[in-house]
Amino acid sequence: MNTSTVMKIASKVDVAKIAYTAGGVMLLIIMFLYIKKKLKESREEDKNNEYLRQIDASINDSDLRFSDVEYQTMADSLYSYLSDTRAGYAGVDEDGVYSIMGRLRTDDDVMKLIKTFGSKEIRKRWQTKSHVYTLPGAVAALMSQGERDEINELFEKNGISFRF
Repeated sequence: MNTSTVMKIASKVDVAKIAYTAGGVMLLIIMFLYIKKKLKESREEDKNNEYLRQIDASINDSDLRFSDVEYQTMADSLYSYLSDTRAGYAGVDEDGVYSIMGRLRTDDDVMKLIKTFGSKEIRKRWQTKSHVYTLPGAVAALMSQGERDEINELFEKNGISFRF
């Protein structure tokens, strides 16, 4: 192909139209991915809220051993222990978690703590993206099976049937 043929073809191509079309397609793809992500987050939030409503309905207030303020303090401490950043990375302060879980004496204590904890955004170790977890979800995702077994042993020792 000689230079004049290439120039004739290039003069017929509307570069601006191609650029606008490509930009529009890219914008549509980005919007689609953003909407898809938000819908997924909304479904997860709805699922967590339904779970927490069921937990709340199952709590027998007469079996609770702590005040609302104490449950809130324990929930805040657990959040801090599950998203421990003292070592410069997101991790779990297992001893802190064990100390809170060891204080619980009834299944209703556990349910009230789960309800009070609610849904929290926590980043897993070595990851930059955070996830929203309920307390059981956070324990399952962030702690090893051996660490969960230790919590379950504390529960068994205290007569609690709930297991992580």
